[in-house]
Amino acid sequence: MKEQALNLIRRVLQEPGNQPAVLWSSGKDSMALLHLVRQVRADVPVILLREPWQPQRYAFANRIIEEWQLAQVHDLNPQSSFVCTRNGHTSLIHRYQFGGKGLDLPVDIEELPNTPWVCGLDVMNRPKATSQSAWNVLFSGARSADADQLLGAMPLISDLVRQPGFPTMVFPMREWSDSQTWDYLETEGVPIQSNRYEKRDGRWRERPDHAGNPDYLAGCVRCLQPGETPSVSCFKHGVVNRIHDMVPKIEDPLPFYIAKP
Repeated sequence: MKEQALNLIRRVLQEPGNQPAVLWSSGKDSMALLHLVRQVRADVPVILLREPWQPQRYAFANRIIEEWQLAQVHDLNPQSSFVCTRNGHTSLIHRYQFGGKGLDLPVDIEELPNTPWVCGLDVMNRPKATSQSAWNVLFSGARSADADQLLGAMPLISDLVRQPGFPTMVFPMREWSDSQTWDYLETEGVPIQSNRYEKRDGRWRERPDHAGNPDYLAGCVRCLQPGETPSVSCFKHGVVNRIHDMVPKIEDPLPFYIAKP
């Protein structure tokens, strides 16, 4: 699996005119991906899409940036934001622009005890921007075995997906299993975020407490959720009206390069 992934990365990086970047979240799969890409070319730019709240969640990412001496780490503001409610679960969706199309990424906000909270409406209203980048190739650690909290199974179309108006997407780990990712990290000595993952009975898993997970924010989306009552309690303002009907919503934030099940 390692050599197959490296061969794909080499082939893409050798294509004339390619200007690549790595989508990196510092999670287990993106750590394996970044390690693979850097074996072929160490100076490929990295895109780390951060939320401005609870910056302590990025302590591990900051450590890797320094220890691996990453040459370029880019952050982007979303072009727009939406509320998505499916199966009783409400997430916020940020849409980032690449080329002429958008990439939708969820922000899960959960109510955690004894943790500073962020207001979901503030997250919705964070600064927006339309970015114009030269990247025409994006490496992703997404795998066909991944499941999204909102959308469920998200099988990938191919190792390499070319779409008009969007960078070529490359998935070197498309067919990897969870155990293969963990085996790679341990065998290669790739750092693992200890306050996000733990090893129990010989198997790695994500910690049930998401306090160290940058994919989540501790906060509240009560006023953004649909419901029968016209008002809700708010940690920031006391009692506020529901505004679900007044904010932009999206029902199907499926990235275009992933096939519907």
